Amino acid sequence: MNSTPTPVPAIEDLARTQQAWNATYTALAASPAPSLNTLLRRRLLRLSTRLARLRRQTTCQTERKSG
Repeated sequence: MNSTPTPVPAIEDLARTQQAWNATYTALAASPAPSLNTLLRRRLLRLSTRLARLRRQTTCQTERKSG
């Protein structure tokens, strides 16, 4: 039997979303084009909302497993 714990899908999604947020933030910091800046800022807003939701979701899942 495999003793490796199965990762929670929400935690994997949280990690991917955080990586996308970091990449978008880096692109925004390096972007000289104002039109691209608008797109990147909108993407950051969407990703920030998603991160907040996923953090709440993973916290609830973790609390249910430990409690």
